[in-house]
Amino acid sequence: MDNQKFEEYLKNRYQDQMDWYDRKASLNQKQYKKWTMIVIILAAITPILAALDAKSLVLAFTFNGYAIKEDLLAQLLKISLITISAIVAIGSTILKTFKYQDLWIDYRQTCEHLRHEKFLFDARLGVYSQPKINLRSAFVDQVEALLMKEHESWIVNTKNVPEASSTADAATEGDNAEQGTNDGTDKDKV
Repeated sequence: MDNQKFEEYLKNRYQDQMDWYDRKASLNQKQYKKWTMIVIILAAITPILAALDAKSLVLAFTFNGYAIKEDLLAQLLKISLITISAIVAIGSTILKTFKYQDLWIDYRQTCEHLRHEKFLFDARLGVYSQPKINLRSAFVDQVEALLMKEHESWIVNTKNVPEASSTADAATEGDNAEQGTNDGTDKDKV
C-alpha cells in the first residue's frame, strides 16, 4: 500500500470510524445515564407517594383557611402514583430495549481499541515490530478485523430474539417440519 492510499485510508476510514464510535459512545452514555436517573428517582418517589395519607395532607395544604378537599387530594395522589409508576415502567423498558449501556460500552471499547492500534503502529510494537512486514497493510488488516469484530458483536447484541415462541410461531415451525420446508436456516438472522 503506497503512502497516498494509506493517508486516504487514515482520513476516510480510520479517523471516520474513530469519530463515529466516539460520538456514538458518548450519545449512548448520555441516554443511559439520563434514563437510569429518571427510573431511579421516580422509583424512589413511588413508595413515598403510596405511603401518603390524604387526610394528613389536607392539613399541610391549607392556604388562608382554604383546604383542598380530601377526596380531590386522594385522587391527585392516586393519579400521580399511577403516572410515575408508568414512567418508571416505560423508562425501564427503554433501557432494556435500546441497550444504551451495552452500546455505550461496546462503542467505547471499539474506539479505544482503534486508538490503541494506532499507538502500536506509530511505536512499531506488537505485530508491527516483526521484520519484513508491510506496516501499512498490517495496520489496515488489524483495523478492519477490529471493525468486523465489533459489527458481529453489534448484530448479536441488537438482534431481537424472542425468549419463547408464540403458539402461532410454534405451529408454523411444526407445519414446516412436517412439510419438509424447514431447511434448518433461520431467515430472520442477519
